[in-house]
Amino acid sequence: FTVYLRLSPKEPETYLARGRTYRLKGDYDRAIADLNEYLRQKPDDAEAIHERGLVYQDKRDFPRAIAEFERMLKLKPQNDVALVALGKLLSEQGDDKGALAKFDDAIRINPSSADLLIARGDVHAKLRDIDQAVADYDRAMKADPSNVTAIGYLAWAHSEKGDHPQAVELYGQAIRLDPDNAGFYVNRGLSLIRLGNFARAKSDLDRA
Repeated sequence: FTVYLRLSPKEPETYLARGRTYRLKGDYDRAIADLNEYLRQKPDDAEAIHERGLVYQDKRDFPRAIAEFERMLKLKPQNDVALVALGKLLSEQGDDKGALAKFDDAIRINPSSADLLIARGDVHAKLRDIDQAVADYDRAMKADPSNVTAIGYLAWAHSEKGDHPQAVELYGQAIRLDPDNAGFYVNRGLSLIRLGNFARAKSDLDRA
């Protein structure tokens, strides 16, 4: 990229490509410098704004990352990628209500996305609104029946509600999809203990 820029210094796309490469390598200052130059020439390019937001996120400069994603949303209000990125950042910063609002907007745009539903369910779980977490994880599982994350989280949420028979059944589904996941055996074993099924619980805990 550097050689090409020497030959064609006014080609902005090369700054974008090199900035992305620097980000992936963890060279964040150079990534920002290239993206700044690209955006100087193309200030309303949403892709580059998003990329710069990712750089700030990777640097853990969350206020600047949030500002970049918000700027991208002003250009593309229906962009669910920016909404999700912003929602996750807001949740990490403790603004869970703000995060839920962004996830709500993203799910209105893409209602069948298991990943979006899981992300919103995670915020509900963080807030200890387990019923809403169950609803989101259940929708995610129905949207993508092979999504082992959705199944595992739904099992956990049912165990949190005290519905251990349902948790055991769901952990069984998750184990069939991911038989080497020790966490599923541990959690199913704990639910089995609550149900008084100590022999099966011991088998699961030994397997883990």
